[in-house]
Amino acid sequence: MGTGHSDNKIEWRDMFSPHKNSILNDGEIEGQNSDGSPITVNDILEFSKNPKLKSLTFDIKGDEYRKKFSWVKEGRRQFVTVFKPEDGQQIQVLNTVGAALYFLDLNKEATEAFQKAINIDPNYTYAYNGLGVTLCKLGRYEEAVEVYKKAISIDPKYVSAYYNLGVALTNLRRYEESIELYQKAIKIDPKDANIYHSLGAAIYELKRYKEAIKEYQKAIKIDPKKATIYNSLGAALYELKRYKEAIKAFQKAIKIDPKFLLTYDNLGDILSDLGRNKKAIEAYKIFVNQAVEKEEYDSYAKETEKKIAELENKEKSVKKRFYDPLFHR
Repeated sequence: MGTGHSDNKIEWRDMFSPHKNSILNDGEIEGQNSDGSPITVNDILEFSKNPKLKSLTFDIKGDEYRKKFSWVKEGRRQFVTVFKPEDGQQIQVLNTVGAALYFLDLNKEATEAFQKAINIDPNYTYAYNGLGVTLCKLGRYEEAVEVYKKAISIDPKYVSAYYNLGVALTNLRRYEESIELYQKAIKIDPKDANIYHSLGAAIYELKRYKEAIKEYQKAIKIDPKKATIYNSLGAALYELKRYKEAIKAFQKAIKIDPKFLLTYDNLGDILSDLGRNKKAIEAYKIFVNQAVEKEEYDSYAKETEKKIAELENKEKSVKKRFYDPLFHR
């Protein structure tokens, strides 16, 4: 980052994509120093020359700069953290390694990498978020809650920490608390479909199905190509006995993602309840067959096989009665 000192401007340089280089001025950055005063370009330049803190974080407000990043959605916050030279590279490596270990399911090792990054800079919120997500994956939700709270205390506008704290609380069945967190996340980023979806899911668990449907519909309006949201919408409609709408929602989910297993099981349930046993069996069998193919055959799939057997027995019983001469006396 950064050359230029005149007229309160600084040049942002992107080492991977030079065409994204931009001149930033005081009006395009936002943040607070430790004494509560607003961060200026001069503060950033001073930090680069003589860093007294471990790091400095600020938001970029300039729309022209933000438009250069296709992954930054409209209205989405974009913030930057700069480090002491001796710490920055090490923290970046540790955070990247932690993320890679997480995706390889080496979760214990991932927590160690994130924790080492935090030890270098106790104010680096990305590392707290990575640590919290990994703890959740390990089922250590109570610990994750404290980690996310710490991240929020450092950066009260860090939407990922609010969202992931909500997820952790949902997993602890503390639904009312999780709803509050999702709502806070929406205030910061009102254009993230995942937050509305998760909010709806927490409300669904409290059996407030009409409210849940409203949140799912908001999520679909933002991201109409996500099968999981339609599946959740279908489940809520099913609970309200709005069967035709529920079937349409499940069918839409399947159309978007034919390999999303849970939808077939849910569709089978509703068809079974409506007495459409053959169609229900078809849906259940797709679920079981795909579970086997994906090596995701578990107790859930076993339960579905039981449903298939019960429905097939019903169908056989109906045929027997129909063809039994005694039945037609």
